[in-house]
Amino acid sequence: MATYTSDAVALGVQPKGLRVGLIHASSTYSLNISTTIDTVIQMIKVPQNATPVLIQFGTNIVADHTVECGDGNALSRYRSAATLTAGLGMVICNLPVGNYTYSLEDTIDLHISLASITTLGGAYYMKAIFSMDP
Repeated sequence: MATYTSDAVALGVQPKGLRVGLIHASSTYSLNISTTIDTVIQMIKVPQNATPVLIQFGTNIVADHTVECGDGNALSRYRSAATLTAGLGMVICNLPVGNYTYSLEDTIDLHISLASITTLGGAYYMKAIFSMDP
């Protein structure tokens, strides 16, 4: 399994506060790789004690491919295998019942579990909002 990181994760950029208690983060990963089954792209860095309130992702890649959204502990924590293509728009993830708070720093990841072609070109986009305990 190959793992890649978006600029936001690679540079260690922490999400910025929207207002007291809420943090917004977004990232883009431009594909300059040939994707294969089990490719993982770390999209957004999650701070310790953050609870996801909203996670959405999308792409401008024309070819159909199957993507899961999760983290380092569960590849499909927020979205099980979903077919993704450029015309779909942003996919809103399902958040776990009872919320999930990160006890340690982690990343929100996209896991490519099936791709119809190996060189996709284009980019993935992700936005997230977290609540934070003071």
